[in-house]
Amino acid sequence: SSTGHHTKNYPLDQWALVAEGLKNDGWHVRCIGGPSDQPVPNTENQIGKPLPDSMALVAESDLVLCGDTGAGHIAAAYGVPVVSVFGPTDPAVFSPYTQYGVALRAESHRPEDIEPDQILKGAFALMEGHGAAIPR
Repeated sequence: SSTGHHTKNYPLDQWALVAEGLKNDGWHVRCIGGPSDQPVPNTENQIGKPLPDSMALVAESDLVLCGDTGAGHIAAAYGVPVVSVFGPTDPAVFSPYTQYGVALRAESHRPEDIEPDQILKGAFALMEGHGAAIPR
């Protein structure tokens, strides 16, 4: 999903590589977001659903991967492990409040400088041990 400001968005083609890595590991990948968002290719498209429906999808997820968006905070509120990709916003202040989270930020503060493998590494670290999250 987009973040509402282009400097905070992670590129769609890089999200597609993340989704491919998850799918190759046996995960089912869904994409949520607002009506103006673009779905990640080769994922289950749930873009444009009403907020309560998107929140329900987050609540029933095993893991949420997102940019600096509300979806990360919703995941944290439901206790769902979350990997958040940050750009210019400081994750020390604005990352989801959870012990089951990973906040990634490139030294350049440009989200596109985070490699898809870094997101996958964070996701797999959270999901180690029979699908249970490991506190950070």
